[in-house]
Amino acid sequence: MVKSLRLAQKKILIDLLQTQLLRELSPYFDLVKSYIENFPPEVRTLKIAVVVDKRYKEIAASWESVCVSRGFQYFAFTSMNDARHWLVSQKI
Repeated sequence: MVKSLRLAQKKILIDLLQTQLLRELSPYFDLVKSYIENFPPEVRTLKIAVVVDKRYKEIAASWESVCVSRGFQYFAFTSMNDARHWLVSQKI
């Protein structure tokens, strides 16, 4: 029951516009590593759009690159509209 609820939504929008992010890259490599080690394989089917403040564009792009290279469909945006448009355009 919990598993089906957890993965019922295949498209997720995460608003981090008001969140202060770390400026070092290494914690983001560790974060993606934790996805691999701790999340069920089904999370790779989720399409996740994360929206960050423009100040963190480069950090978010690095996180996105690591995610994609590890088989996750997690993408970073600096525009809520762009993120929504991307999610709507994605097939499940």
